[in-house]
Amino acid sequence: MRDWFPIYLVNKAVGLNEIAPYNFIAVDTQTPELEMLRSRIFGTEPDTLFIKCRLCQLLSIVYNSDLLKIVLSEDDRLTWTNKNNVADLVNKSFEIVSHALNTIAGDIKVTGQHQANDSEGSTFIQWLIEIVDSETLKIITQQGYSTWTTLKTLTIPEEGLSTSILLPRSTVQLAVGGQATKKWLITASSRPRLDVWALWLLISPLITSDIETVLFGEEPTGNLLTLKNVWQLHWSFLYRFSAVLLAIALQTKEKANG
Repeated sequence: MRDWFPIYLVNKAVGLNEIAPYNFIAVDTQTPELEMLRSRIFGTEPDTLFIKCRLCQLLSIVYNSDLLKIVLSEDDRLTWTNKNNVADLVNKSFEIVSHALNTIAGDIKVTGQHQANDSEGSTFIQWLIEIVDSETLKIITQQGYSTWTTLKTLTIPEEGLSTSILLPRSTVQLAVGGQATKKWLITASSRPRLDVWALWLLISPLITSDIETVLFGEEPTGNLLTLKNVWQLHWSFLYRFSAVLLAIALQTKEKANG
């Protein structure tokens, strides 16, 4: 599925899964300025969970800025009224889970907390852990569409636990013990690290006069003119950030349809 920038609000009938389905692929606008802003907001290779979490943050800004009328003028099916869908995501358990993949005796201890990578847009990561022999641990890391294989050398006791090691691309630590061929699957997820204010501090300095022209056009009319006036004249970051977000959405939609 190819669709334009998923900035519009949540359909109350089906919730976030419609606006950001698992097979979502963002439109390539062929406009470097728009692509740069979108990658700073959503990351360079965002996973679905990151998109949904970021959308919850951004939609709360748009909703509270009173610019919802611009969204509805583009598509009146889209609303921000399904509190259950939002609550389900906000209250989602972001945690580390380990599963034994066979029944051979062994122990595992996972400590620490995984942190999302906002620059990549990655909230989810998983590791396939296998004891190869008493001194070798094989770790297959999967994050997004990328996979890495790592061999770690350490003393692995048949009883008790080894010393702890850091898992790749994370601050999560692992200690293991048991016989060869013992396998575990460890998954971890985390919310985006940046809140809306930190994201605004990242984005706002990037809006130069040239990028402002790309966002709002040289001689904007209609909704783009309204957004440009909000961007230039309003004092509140909620309104100014909303103007930028909706301008990105409108310009992306135009590029997609053009």
